[in-house]
Amino acid sequence: FGFSTSSDPDTLTLAEAMQAPDRSQFITAMYKELQDHVDRRHWKVVPAKSVPPHKRTIPMVWAMKRKKDPLGHILKWKARLCAGGHRSIENVDYWSTYSPLYPGVQSA
Repeated sequence: FGFSTSSDPDTLTLAEAMQAPDRSQFITAMYKELQDHVDRRHWKVVPAKSVPPHKRTIPMVWAMKRKKDPLGHILKWKARLCAGGHRSIENVDYWSTYSPLYPGVQSA
């Protein structure tokens, strides 16, 4: 199931991207996104059945986008894996957060 919150025809849900004629480019972008997360050690990919019963997994959603130049030519296909962080519980699913600040901007 999927729903679109954008009227932009170049922003797609996973289901829409998999039905598009350029689905192979989106699949390549998805593999790149997954590999980037593994390379940065954001997480370790494990089989779902290996997660202990007392641990929770965070649901993920794919956001797909065709990036275009000013003339409308496709420059690249982007796939972003977005964690359902709104379902996370502090001190259960995470213990700290990090948010970079622009130089000169002070934290409240």
